[in-house]
Order: sequence, then C-alpha cells, then structure tokens
Amino acid sequence: MKTVKEILNEGKDFPQNIIDKIAKMTDQNDHTGARLLLAKSIKNKKMEKAYAGIEDIQTYLGHLPEGLYHTRQELDKEMFALVKKNYSNGNEVYMAF
Repeated sequence: MKTVKEILNEGKDFPQNIIDKIAKMTDQNDHTGARLLLAKSIKNKKMEKAYAGIEDIQTYLGHLPEGLYHTRQELDKEMFALVKKNYSNGNEVYMAF
C-alpha cells in the first residue's frame, strides 16, 4: 500500500530542462558542478554546501582526489535516494549522470 507522500509525489516531475543541463554538464566532465546544480534544484542547503566545498577543493587542486571522490559518492547515495523518492522521474535524473 502506498503512503500519502508517495501518492502526492506520483505526479511530481523533476524539471526536464534541468535534467538536460545536468546531462550536458556531465558530458563536459563537470560532474561535481552537475551535482551542485541538482542540490540547488532540490533546495537541499546541506548538500549544496557539501558539493560546493568539494568543488572548491577540486578547483584549487585541479583534479578530484581519490578520497574526495569517495566522499562525493557517499553524498551521492543520499541525494539520489532523495530524488528518486520525491520525483516520479527520479531515475531519469540519476541517468543524466
């Protein structure tokens, strides 16, 4: 049986124009920037701060260190779970990455 929240979110689509922008950013190898855009789009301030910090370190060093990559993966699990839970096309958002 579906919960009230699941029923309310059934018709809630993540904006296609943002999905397209995320896909374009990842095609241009801006994976962290795409995640930051997603965090901003879902209005999750904590995630936004975390991804902005990762982006700052990545920009400073000129690459994404392996340890920071693993940290980003941990954040990804939480953010993608939120997106899949709250948007009917959440899997499409995930596939844009």
